[in-house]
Amino acid sequence: MPDSSRKAGLSADREVASLLNRLEQSRRGATANAKLGAADARILWLLGGGEEYTLRDISDKLNLEQSTVNRQVNAAVKAGYVEKKRSRARAAWVFSPSADGRKKFDTDLEMHLGFYARALAELDESEKQVFIELLTRVVGGYETAIRTESWSRI
Repeated sequence: MPDSSRKAGLSADREVASLLNRLEQSRRGATANAKLGAADARILWLLGGGEEYTLRDISDKLNLEQSTVNRQVNAAVKAGYVEKKRSRARAAWVFSPSADGRKKFDTDLEMHLGFYARALAELDESEKQVFIELLTRVVGGYETAIRTESWSRI
């Protein structure tokens, strides 16, 4: 049964932070039972679009430090989830998902999307649309707020 209780007296920002924390805890539980770890899934999500990326491209797209991306992508290559090859157009290695990486990613994605679908089933169709519109605005506002910080990479 979903917990629909609201925390009395919390400001809106604290209530949102509390709810997003609960969501993240649930997502971590699901991720712990996935075939791929979070880093592998994040890389395969990016590479799943059909483009080949260099390590630098991946670092830029994921807003991660180059050393972190190097370590994570090389681990994904070693695990057989990602393939690397030399590009004719670029001097650097380029990366793409392997068949096994795609299969595991697709399986995990279906699991996660199924959880979202079951959660959204708590809303009727009009509520779903309003929820998505409001969430889009809140996420956009959050991104805008982060971009104003001197340390922001987004």
